[in-house]
Amino acid sequence: MVAFVHRLRGAFPRHHLLVDIDDGYVDPEVACHVVEGLERIGASGVILEDQKRPRRCGHADGKQVLPLEED
Repeated sequence: MVAFVHRLRGAFPRHHLLVDIDDGYVDPEVACHVVEGLERIGASGVILEDQKRPRRCGHADGKQVLPLEED
């Protein structure tokens, strides 16, 4: 993801880039590493999923949101 966003940054140097990193790739340490890499290359923001797996459409019944300490 970081490499892809790096290529996008080269193609769109003055645009804001909002990057969806899903659930942080399951591990908080990996999520932190990815976010730090995205910060270095100039991503404007990150979207991080807050649902437990299996995830569902936000409008569907049966979804579970993670407690804040697990996000």
